Amino acid sequence: MSHSLECPVCLHNQDENIKFIVGPCRHAICVPCMERIVYRSSSGNRGQDFLTSSPDDLDNVIVTNMPLRGRCPMCRGILSLIDLCKYNPDEEFQSQFDFDFKPLRGSTFFLSMDNAETELPWIQFLSFPSEGVPFVLLSGGEQLIHFEQQSCIYHAKSQTFSGTLKTFQNQTWSISVQFSSGLKCICRGGIVIESTEVGPMDGQWRVTWPSVPQESAAEIEVGSNCFSLYGKRYRIELGHDENGKLEKNSFMWPDESETIVQTLNSINGGEIFLGENGLVGEAEHSMLKWTTSHDEVKEIHWQRIHPPTVKTNRLFVPLCPSGGALYMNRHKVTASENAMYNPDSLWGNTFIQGNTFGMAAYHFEIDFSPPYISYDNIMCSLTWPTLDDGQPIPSRIYFKQLMWDSKTRTFEGVIDWMETHGTTWQGMSSWTYQMVFDTNFMCILSGNIVTKNATGTVEMSRFGSDLIYLNAALKDKFKDLDDHERQESIRKELSRLEAEGISPMTEYLLQDVLS
Repeated sequence: MSHSLECPVCLHNQDENIKFIVGPCRHAICVPCMERIVYRSSSGNRGQDFLTSSPDDLDNVIVTNMPLRGRCPMCRGILSLIDLCKYNPDEEFQSQFDFDFKPLRGSTFFLSMDNAETELPWIQFLSFPSEGVPFVLLSGGEQLIHFEQQSCIYHAKSQTFSGTLKTFQNQTWSISVQFSSGLKCICRGGIVIESTEVGPMDGQWRVTWPSVPQESAAEIEVGSNCFSLYGKRYRIELGHDENGKLEKNSFMWPDESETIVQTLNSINGGEIFLGENGLVGEAEHSMLKWTTSHDEVKEIHWQRIHPPTVKTNRLFVPLCPSGGALYMNRHKVTASENAMYNPDSLWGNTFIQGNTFGMAAYHFEIDFSPPYISYDNIMCSLTWPTLDDGQPIPSRIYFKQLMWDSKTRTFEGVIDWMETHGTTWQGMSSWTYQMVFDTNFMCILSGNIVTKNATGTVEMSRFGSDLIYLNAALKDKFKDLDDHERQESIRKELSRLEAEGISPMTEYLLQDVLS
């Protein structure tokens, strides 16, 4: 008897017309739960504990810092929304991916922070040409490295690109980065580097000295061209010509001050070559002969017992500011905003916090167009979480349900995340604002923000205590006055503001800006 699938998270089953998706671990989860897992995991802390010692620690770093990653609720294996498209041919699910990454075409993201002190393999720039395959240039390098075309994929809703490229020394780089709203910069992501390490001499060997009694034979284990014998540690120095033929090989024996062991050859005279995963040629199945400068031991013979074991190492390298790298789209960098001051009306003013534009700034345009909150500052994308469905924070979001009382200078409006963007932000579906301004529109005196979430409504913040907002062009009010007139005018304004109920914190910051 056939059984319908049941989601291990929400317990809904396939009979309820809910679509399921299967990860590489072959566990089936309904699409809404799967998306919540990868979106929520990818909006957490960024850029912490990049270099770790254990595979489990590294998996946690990848899930925390790479976009669209999460863990299977059944086996705790890593899930990637990008990778899931390979396992699920459903057309509706596939439609959210762009295999030609059209929105990125023509963009190049340059490293704009100084990484001279790091030894990590930074990328100098990441480029998406108008035609052809994306490519990178490593810092200090001269060669462009192209992505494998079939690996390139773009998730439009979250503005995330993923691709794989092959670099030097058997390394595979899996790059996944999320771009800010407007494609101004890379706001999170990095590289998972997988490298195959094996020294050409690695493996088990039987060592004999032909001029010494047979009982002096020994077995050694070579790893990364190093081995230990009778309590001493040796490192083999291998050289090779342009064709890979071994030459100028040596190690010091029995210690660094005595005999030089050199000139590695096959006993039967076959040529020995250096390959990607060990020695190539007769040396793979015959005995090797080392000649020495020792008076009594002219030769040392090595016979391979076991071939080298190929080991795969992984490393995570961040490509985001919290990891020490800021990648900016040179064509998207905007100039600083120019605010104006209008003492007679709310309209035409901009109110900012922290003396910083675009960090949840309130804009009331002079032409009476809908007011909005600006998140245009790059730090919003770099330090704040994404929307709950993985979308980057929008550059701006408009107020709705507007109300303006000119007598009390009270503005009311609603920011509706669910209606505008079809999702919540940090679990909140909407914010309802009340702002009370002073007579000359120098600051927000009071008011609050009430949020709506799944459990109801709750007051989130109060203006004047939790939130301090000042007019972005506050200094313009006093710019044409001499020092004496300016100080006197500021004193009168502060006296007026105190009478209108300015909070101590707002007054302190206002004086700091005007000082």
